[in-house]
Amino acid sequence: MSKINTVEDYSTLLECPYDASHRILESRFQTHLIKCKKHYKGEKKETCPFNSTHIINKSELEHHLKTCVDRKNFERSIQAPEPISHPPPEFKPLPDGEDWDVDVRAYNPAQYATNTPVLRSLQGASKSVRKQFRNDERKRLLALKSNGPE
Repeated sequence: MSKINTVEDYSTLLECPYDASHRILESRFQTHLIKCKKHYKGEKKETCPFNSTHIINKSELEHHLKTCVDRKNFERSIQAPEPISHPPPEFKPLPDGEDWDVDVRAYNPAQYATNTPVLRSLQGASKSVRKQFRNDERKRLLALKSNGPE
């Protein structure tokens, strides 16, 4: 019989803010907080805006916000980006005689699929129409396989 859950490294266990007797694996901590919060009836708790796993007594929230270790990550993310230190690349027009818009052909996926040996299906049609479509598909694929016209 194999063990389902072994805890070899106890440093990954975290203490539940709602019940100090609960020790939870770090990977299961957020799930536990949701379940434990439903049954908690003690002092009013608040969630830290910098880390949702920090659940603090309402009276201690102000102190926690000043000393929260995740605050620096938040502040770093909202800082304005540094100005660009180099100019953007210089615009160079196309050489004479080169125009990419001249030979533009529209892509028609239905036409492409008709002339290629791919298996197509018909959705949303009646049973008899789908049956006829499957028969026509068999003929089309056989014609494409023999490289002859349909």
